[in-house]
Amino acid sequence: MNDGVLIRQARPEELHTLWQTAYSDLQWKEFDGPYFPFKVPSLAKFKTPALLG
Repeated sequence: MNDGVLIRQARPEELHTLWQTAYSDLQWKEFDGPYFPFKVPSLAKFKTPALLG
């Protein structure tokens, strides 16, 4: 057994829970500077993989 931390990509069935956890309470955003514009992505957008150019 490994004592380290395993980081993996989220599975499709976990995305709704992850999105809810990240964006249901935006209190953390109060401490962000105004120079970091932020818009909560829709669940559909969140589930779409980002294409890196």
